[in-house]
Amino acid sequence: DQVDVMKHFGFEKLHVVAHDRGARVGHRMAADHRDKVLTLTAMDILPTLYLYENVDKKFAEAYWWWFLYTAPYPIPETYINNTTEFTLNMGFFGVRDVVEQKAFDHFLRTLRRKGSAHGQCEDYRAAATIDLEHDRADLDKKLSCPVLVLWGDKNPLNKDKDIVGIWKERAKNVKGHGLPCGHWVPEEVPELVIKDVTAFLKEHA
Repeated sequence: DQVDVMKHFGFEKLHVVAHDRGARVGHRMAADHRDKVLTLTAMDILPTLYLYENVDKKFAEAYWWWFLYTAPYPIPETYINNTTEFTLNMGFFGVRDVVEQKAFDHFLRTLRRKGSAHGQCEDYRAAATIDLEHDRADLDKKLSCPVLVLWGDKNPLNKDKDIVGIWKERAKNVKGHGLPCGHWVPEEVPELVIKDVTAFLKEHA
């Protein structure tokens, strides 16, 4: 769908820059459309297959919604629809002030829209099922495009992990480093993100 939208607007080749769930979409896009994706910038994620195959107590407790949102319909949808503002605030990991009120209100309005919670849960359900099948099928086919990985040093799940090394299991050309922030990398340190991504894109123009 993303590739078709970009083609509609006249873009045949893509530099993909994404964070969180978007970065997971970007990872699959780079794997499925190797002739289209020129570079991938993935912020504050590890490959989905790696995370599911390395679940531990710290991950399960910190990212509990990964497991709640994959529960059968309508269990997680009911939770989200009845606690929408609480759910959204919880997602900011205690740094709600990284987005202005106008943006938060927009997030809240769209999350309350009919079908939004279901779409969100279906994304998590796909990540735990068909996405894993696709990732396993591609284990012997590393991404061919250059990959930049950026992550928040203050995100406890990134502690003591060789993030670049883990990504090198999935891509041939990987570089990256941590930034002085938590999970919300683009919102917390936008100037540093712009600097790093701009330099990376110039390198692979």
